[in-house]
Amino acid sequence: PDRDGHARSALSFALWRRLSDHAKLDVNLLYSDADTDYDGSFSNQTDTLISSLGGRLTLDPSERWRSLLSVGQSTDGAEDFKDGVFSSRFKTRRTFMSWQNDTMISTSGLITTGIDYQDDQVESDTEYDVGSRDNKGLFAQYQRESQKYAVQGGLRYDDNTQFGGHTTGSITVGFDSAADRRFTLFYGTAFKSPTFNDLYYPGWGNPSLDPEESDTVDLGYRAKFSSGRFSLNLFQTNVEKLIAYDPQSSAPANIDEANIKGLEVGMLVTNDLWQWSGALTLLDTEQLSGRNKSRELPRRPSEMLSFDVTRNLGRYSAGVAVRINGKAYDDLSNSTLLDRYAVMDVTGSWKISDQWRLDGKVENLFDKDYATAAGYRQPGLGIFASIGYRTSP
Repeated sequence: PDRDGHARSALSFALWRRLSDHAKLDVNLLYSDADTDYDGSFSNQTDTLISSLGGRLTLDPSERWRSLLSVGQSTDGAEDFKDGVFSSRFKTRRTFMSWQNDTMISTSGLITTGIDYQDDQVESDTEYDVGSRDNKGLFAQYQRESQKYAVQGGLRYDDNTQFGGHTTGSITVGFDSAADRRFTLFYGTAFKSPTFNDLYYPGWGNPSLDPEESDTVDLGYRAKFSSGRFSLNLFQTNVEKLIAYDPQSSAPANIDEANIKGLEVGMLVTNDLWQWSGALTLLDTEQLSGRNKSRELPRRPSEMLSFDVTRNLGRYSAGVAVRINGKAYDDLSNSTLLDRYAVMDVTGSWKISDQWRLDGKVENLFDKDYATAAGYRQPGLGIFASIGYRTSP
């Protein structure tokens, strides 16, 4: 019955600079510090800190060769308290490095090769069997585009110190039935290791989790026309050891076998004054093994529809966005239903001058009460305003 508060301070920063005709540097920073109160038996306050710092150096030694060097580090930390008394601490840190090379081998062919390295560390007041791990990756990809056909194929090998070696790959073939009309056929495999949060987060993690492995088939069609574009995709994904949250055990769990089938449709139409866009996703999910065999996968709505319309009025613009989500279940046993919901947002913009701009947004205009996870209500009516200044070129 009490009013539990949430306060957050955040900073984002980006810098890009051309060092020479053949070199460019990008740097980005994200920092967020939050304090959240809630009702809980073991803790009722959490202080969280999320940060990310990264940089990328782009080199163009020749017209046919581009090299990208990337490095970054992200941190996700939390301290829990009960009535102001410390109860637990948990922090993960990930360091990432990558070297990618794109080489043109003809006017229509491109080869991409590279290596990357990822190091994960976990710190907590609880000791774990595995507190650090790294992943080394090698990848190669070939792309070729002709007048009517296109092909793209890739291979990747990952050596994970906690979960061993895995080889994945994909191939896509495209065919143009007419100008700006393309059919595509895609097949790919994937490997995903559980995060340290999945494995160890206090009161939530499951140290017995196995990594996911999956394969996907996708048939697509896309078209461009004078006033917009259209796309349609049919896909099916088969997953082994799918990682999904199970509220009954209050921890993530592996589903030995699962299947996801879907249809995605997207459209964008524009003219001088109006812009319309819409997207529809239909999902059919199923657990193929275990005690919940034949039940749906949790927290995956059966239908998702979005529609946006914007009107340009010169220095002014206004828009409406609608999001509709179908039913979903919160748990593996499908005993807790997440209701359908529809949310409307309204946006507006005023170009005060060539340099100044004022933007406004009303989220959840009708203050709809809804949740994407049982017990965690989404924000109600929200009103936002921002002002921006842009220097002359």
